[in-house]
Amino acid sequence: MMASKPESIGSILPLPASGQKINGIRNLNRRIQLHFGREYGIVYDPSKGKGTVVTITLPKKQD
Repeated sequence: MMASKPESIGSILPLPASGQKINGIRNLNRRIQLHFGREYGIVYDPSKGKGTVVTITLPKKQD
């Protein structure tokens, strides 16, 4: 069985057609990256027949 490579949510979700609402997950990923940088955001790792692992990466809050 081949191990799947985690993928950016932006590379999986299609861009909305003109006049459609923006997908909430794609919008959240964009907001995270705009605020914190491109190294942060949402990544998913689907496993056929087992489900999907979604990882949200955010910087650690500095006190």
